Parts: sequence; C-alpha cells; structure tokens
Amino acid sequence: MSAPLAAIRMHVRAKDGAGSSKRPLVESDFRASLARIDKLAAAAQRMLDDVLAVERLKERPPAMSESLIDAEKVLGEVVAMQAAALERVGCSIFVKRRDGLDRVIGRWNQTSLERLFGNLIQNVVRHAPGAPIEVSFARRDGQLQIRFADGGPGLPVDGRDAGEAFAHSAAGETGHGLGLWIVYRTVAELAGQIIMQTGVGQGLSFDIRLPLEC
Repeated sequence: MSAPLAAIRMHVRAKDGAGSSKRPLVESDFRASLARIDKLAAAAQRMLDDVLAVERLKERPPAMSESLIDAEKVLGEVVAMQAAALERVGCSIFVKRRDGLDRVIGRWNQTSLERLFGNLIQNVVRHAPGAPIEVSFARRDGQLQIRFADGGPGLPVDGRDAGEAFAHSAAGETGHGLGLWIVYRTVAELAGQIIMQTGVGQGLSFDIRLPLEC
C-alpha cells in the first residue's frame, strides 16, 4: 500500500510547489493530477481491504456449511456480479464439468466460495485484460477439483510451492498485490489445497481441491 500512498504524496507536493511558485497552474494539468490521485487512492483502498480480509482469515476456523452448497451455482452468481468488469476488459469465461460429474455440491461456506471465485476473477480483470478464462469442475480422489485458468501474461514464479508463490505475491513482488494471497488463505479456510502453475507468457492456472459430497 505504500507505493500508491507515496505516489499520492508526490503528486500533491508537486502541485503545491507549482502553486507557490511564479509558474501558474494549468487547469488541464491540475485535473489530470486529480484523476491520477483518485485512481491511486482507489488502489490504496483495495489493498487495505485485502489486508483486512487476510487478517480476518487468519482467525477463522475451516468454513463449512451445514447445508449443501452448489459451487457451480455460486460461480455463476459471482460471474453475474462481475459481468460488467469482465465485459469492460474484454474477458470471456467458459465453465464446464468433466468426468461425468453431474453435481458440484459440498458443505462449503458460500461466502468463502464467493470470495474465492471473486478474487480469482478480479485478478484476471486487473492484470490480464482480454484474456479468456476457463473453469472446470471434476472429481479427483474423492475431492472436487476446480481448475481455474486464464490466458494472460503469467508470473515468473513457476517452480515454487503454492505457499511460497502466494507469499511473494502478498509481498508485492509480482505486482498482483494481496489478491492471490487471499485466494490461498480462502482455500485453506475451506479445508482445501491449491497448486498454482504459471510462467511468463503462459497464463495462470490453479488446481484447487475441496472436500466433495455427491
């Protein structure tokens, strides 16, 4: 979050210096700076929200539900909420079931599933505009396998385990902020596992395993 805040301070100081000098302020430059500050403030707010979400996740027990939840239906609801953002950046999403899986149900916490799918989609919207998204559901070793893949630029972190890769994302080394770290924490909250595969120019793909009840 320090980067957006530092940039905001830089813009404010620059305009304050221009106003106190003999050089008059140009309205178009001033408005452009205000627009830039507004974008930076929004970025800082998103990062703050992510930090608070991670802190809340650390204190939670596994998020399970007493009733059966349809993960495919939850994904559909999240996609509907994100439809405008996906359309704005030109991302299409394709969903399928594999291996004869007729239902995608389990005792998962719906809010956690929404957070998981929402952060995965937002990561593509923010960092891979125009990339196609493929989501598939399958049964693997008594678990639900969710494969979420995009055709974006990928990250130079392939070969690390999931925890290390997401930790580097959380530290801001990849430019993806804390979004992927929240994905990692949310999967753990759902009593699942996650493996990320990526490489420069190879997109991002996630193999997520959750307890499955059919």
